[in-house]
Amino acid sequence: MKTKCYKCNSIVNTRQRVFNIMGFEVRGWKCPKCSEEYYEGDDINKVLVYNKLKKGIPVKVGALGSSLVMRLPKEVSSVFDIKKGQEVILRVKDKELVVEV
Repeated sequence: MKTKCYKCNSIVNTRQRVFNIMGFEVRGWKCPKCSEEYYEGDDINKVLVYNKLKKGIPVKVGALGSSLVMRLPKEVSSVFDIKKGQEVILRVKDKELVVEV
């Protein structure tokens, strides 16, 4: 399938290729004339959420019996592919709580 580049208006072959953006594989296209890159929405969304997480986002803490639980937003679980019942590792690093998937 072919489409036009929004920047230079030339024809772009939409055969997908994979870009590596911040360690994430993102499907997309590149204009051969102006090198403008276009990304698949679902794939690039992971990069956007990851950038948001670097700044920090609030999460709710609830109670389950005598334990406390942290509720992760759906967008966070989708970026890191965290499923219900999956175990993660909590670590302390330089007085910060780190969650490892």
